[in-house]
Amino acid sequence: MFKTSQEPSAYPTVNAWTIPGTAIPCPTRRRDVVKKTLDGEAILYDPINGSTFRLNQSALNVWMGCHPGRQLDDLARDVCQQYDVDESTAHDDVQQMIALFANHGLLTP
Repeated sequence: MFKTSQEPSAYPTVNAWTIPGTAIPCPTRRRDVVKKTLDGEAILYDPINGSTFRLNQSALNVWMGCHPGRQLDDLARDVCQQYDVDESTAHDDVQQMIALFANHGLLTP
């Protein structure tokens, strides 16, 4: 779902966004990350370290859902509506995508 061209950078960790059993505010996309959409997929470019990331449609949907006022549970519900998955699976998938975004420094707390 998420492929990177470089190793993760040293930005804040994801721990604050993946505490099981809690309603957690959704992290926000960094404003300076550039997104280009191509045939239902996206390329993200991090201008700070020059990294590029390729996202499939489901990862792109989670990326686009990362904005103030949302919670991780909201993103999981979106995934359930868009794909044929149960809530538990959707929540796990969203947490994994958020963890990847955070570990690569693409989000702000």
